[in-house]
Amino acid sequence: MKITFINLENLINSIANKINLDSISEETIQNIIIGVIAAIFIIGSARALLRLGKRVLIVALLVIFTIFAAPKVNVFILNHISRVNFVEKKLSEIVKGDIEEKVNREYRMATGIDLRKENPELLEELMAEEYAVNPEDSDEINIIKHVGFPQVVLKSILLNVDNSQRATINATNFYDYAARFVTLRLITFLSYVIAFFTAVRIIDDNKNPGYGYRY
Repeated sequence: MKITFINLENLINSIANKINLDSISEETIQNIIIGVIAAIFIIGSARALLRLGKRVLIVALLVIFTIFAAPKVNVFILNHISRVNFVEKKLSEIVKGDIEEKVNREYRMATGIDLRKENPELLEELMAEEYAVNPEDSDEINIIKHVGFPQVVLKSILLNVDNSQRATINATNFYDYAARFVTLRLITFLSYVIAFFTAVRIIDDNKNPGYGYRY
C-alpha cells in the first residue's frame, strides 16, 4: 500500500477526530504531524536504500548516526568519564598552570604580592572570576572569550560566530572545561575517522563478502 499525501491527511484527520484537541496544545499537534511525516520519510528512504543493497543502507545509517547522534553521545560519555580520562586530566593541568601563571603575574605586578605563596585561596577566586563559564553561551563562545584575543579582534569574532546553542560541557572550573572541550573535539574527529574507514570497509566487496549487492 502506497502512502500518499491524501492518505496521510485522512489518517491525521481520523486521529484528530478521535482525540479531544482541546486538551492538546497546538505545538504538540505540530510536533506529532512532523513526527509522522519524518517517520514516513525515514521508512521510505530506508526501503529505497535497501533496494540498492544492505551495504548502502548500513553506510547511510552510519553516516546519519555519525553526523547527528555521535556528537551528543560523545558529550554524554565525556561528561561521565572525566575521572578516568587521562588525556583530559593532563590537558586540565596544563591549562590550569597557564591560568595560574597569568592571574598571579598580573596581581603581583599590581600589588607586589605573590598569591601562589601568600594566598592560594584568593588566587583560586580570582581565577574563577576571570575565567568564568557562561552556561547561556555555546561551548565555542566560552572558549573564544578566554583565548586572549585583543578586544577589537574578539568583538569581530563574536559577531561572526553562531551563539544559538547553549553550553553542553559540564565542568566546575574553566581549566577542566577547556580540557574537556579539546578532548571532545578529538573524540569527534576520531568518530568521523572511524566512521569513514568503517564505511569504506563495508563497501569493499573483497573485505565483506557477506554484505552488499547481488549481481
